[in-house]
Amino acid sequence: MDQEKLFQFMKPDDHDNFNSLSKNDLNELLTLLDEYRLAYRNHLGLSEDATFGLELEFIPNSLKFATDIYNYLKGHTNHWILKDETTNLGLEVSTSIVYDQEKSWHMLHDVCNFLKQYGQVSTMSGGHIHVGAHVLGEDKNSWYRFLYLIAAYENILYRFGYGEYLNARRSIPYAFPVMKIWEKELKELEGIEDPGMLLQKLPYSRNQSINFFHVQNFKEKEYFNTIEFRFPNASLNPIIWQNNVNTFIKLMLAVKKDSFDFNTVQERLEKNRWMKDIELEFDKTKGEYPFSLKNIEQYEQIQLDQALEFCDLVFENNIDKLYFLRQYLKSNEMAKEPFQKAKKFTR
Repeated sequence: MDQEKLFQFMKPDDHDNFNSLSKNDLNELLTLLDEYRLAYRNHLGLSEDATFGLELEFIPNSLKFATDIYNYLKGHTNHWILKDETTNLGLEVSTSIVYDQEKSWHMLHDVCNFLKQYGQVSTMSGGHIHVGAHVLGEDKNSWYRFLYLIAAYENILYRFGYGEYLNARRSIPYAFPVMKIWEKELKELEGIEDPGMLLQKLPYSRNQSINFFHVQNFKEKEYFNTIEFRFPNASLNPIIWQNNVNTFIKLMLAVKKDSFDFNTVQERLEKNRWMKDIELEFDKTKGEYPFSLKNIEQYEQIQLDQALEFCDLVFENNIDKLYFLRQYLKSNEMAKEPFQKAKKFTR
């Protein structure tokens, strides 16, 4: 019934402007959305050449299960591998190149359900997603818009990327925010025509929220030619993984369109100057993991106007907007303790 009510109010295939909804319509939408649980989808409507790969970090209940997991992956997946994960002192399942195909999503669904029997996500586990750099292409303007979009809405993307949690994992210093690092540099990159030179001049490291360390070229579909989204928390919920992939690839596709509203993105980055710098600090109260990020809690705050704005910029149908908002809002909860789970919002 929750789906029927929501989709009667907001047709899933339409492309409504969420940021222009009346106050009454917006309140109705948020009420219905809070009652709706996200479902797994067979297809996301990604372009046929869009490729991605996932890193599923988790802590096994016992290392003796590693052999069982290895054998399962060998027998049920297409070259997905099990590796040690030194950051969280656990294990990681790394996928092969994946496409938006029903068989791939079924495989992810089955692997996540299998891993739940043998382990769990820890406060140190990350959920990294690699997207083929060729998806963004060779056009310098697409890359420039992409960088601006990431910086301008990074606070929105982080909260969304927390998945089924309300705040970041403790290893988030390995996915350091870039908004304040990039905001002064982006304007100086405007005249650069070559995307490779653009990335060289942009200050970044492989431990930032977006990692370009693996980008080798801008047109070839290769295993190691990827943009890595490092900020999401890990999850063994396949719906969270699917929703993250959909958002990251759709935002890459959006910036390539001539109709992309770049002015709104530039204005948003200027408006977000009120946010405090995110700083790495040594925290003696966290013995097993001494580093934390000062001011990262501001990324836990709900900024509904910015989230609606992001939806209208990136997505071309209501179903994608609704899925993004549901994971972003998480029943409008705020964290009261470290690595706190949200109320369940998936089926």
